[in-house]
Amino acid sequence: DDDTADDDDSADDDDTADDDDSADDDDSTDNDSDGVAAALDCDDDNPAIGSDAGNGVSVDCAGLDCQTILAEGYSTGDGMYWIDPQSSDSPSEVWCDMTTSGGGWTRIVDLNFATDSCPSGWEGHPDYDLCYRGATSSGNESTTFTSLGVSYDEVRGEVSAYQFGSMNSFGFALGDLESHYCDGLSLTQGAPGSREHVFTYTIGLGTTLSGLYPYDTCPQHGGSPTIPADVGTDYLCDSGNTSSSLGYVYYPTALFGNQSFERQLPSVGTDDIEARLMSNEPSAQEGIYVEAISLFVRASVGHSGDDDDSAGDDDDSAGH
Repeated sequence: DDDTADDDDSADDDDTADDDDSADDDDSTDNDSDGVAAALDCDDDNPAIGSDAGNGVSVDCAGLDCQTILAEGYSTGDGMYWIDPQSSDSPSEVWCDMTTSGGGWTRIVDLNFATDSCPSGWEGHPDYDLCYRGATSSGNESTTFTSLGVSYDEVRGEVSAYQFGSMNSFGFALGDLESHYCDGLSLTQGAPGSREHVFTYTIGLGTTLSGLYPYDTCPQHGGSPTIPADVGTDYLCDSGNTSSSLGYVYYPTALFGNQSFERQLPSVGTDDIEARLMSNEPSAQEGIYVEAISLFVRASVGHSGDDDDSAGDDDDSAGH
């Protein structure tokens, strides 16, 4: 009889072990703090946070976008997060800026051509780690940066570039946004034929030439260029030529002073952003040489991808 009792106790012990194993397998309630966020356990330290949390810590826990992750209280500061803006089960890992101007910015491009290749449509310069048009006539060369499907009506960006030759700012503007309207870099959204302006980086002839060439010189250098109506105040103008002469010269002064812009757009959308390098002469005579570019997007508070609530005022705070 004693042996039988021992066997029963052993059976009870086995049942208990099975129960423990079952609890360990349940990732939704494990609360084991093992550093692994499983599909049903998006917060390893809080078993109440399940797979629908969208806190961006893993592929299985992707958030909608950086702004949504921030708004729902899941931000752990600037860094990499997983997002799935279109709920397509195809998440992307992106950098989220959770601090600048209220945070919630999704980075859609961050290229430095000292190490990165030039995007399709732009040419790598043979002598410098810079991207340029590489064209034998006037016009523009286009590349497109995907929005990743993020709904946005705010864009933030920063560009570093250099001047080659006699860039004319808006002095030889040809038409509207659909054509070559400046010497520099144009950022727009929308398809050809229905482009909408985002921001413009333009380069003037020189810093001391406004007396001879007022329409080709930046305003802060004494010039008075005619700004296209579509551009308004949403541009930066700079020049690397500090001399009183002109020539087919590369000026080694970095332009735009690492100034970032923030632009409020009139409506929410998911359009990709087109970047066009423009000049009214062939690349052998002038051009903008781009060193680096970064762009961020987010939906402003109250919009959050709601197209019906899309009214917004233009941000006139960009310097020029």
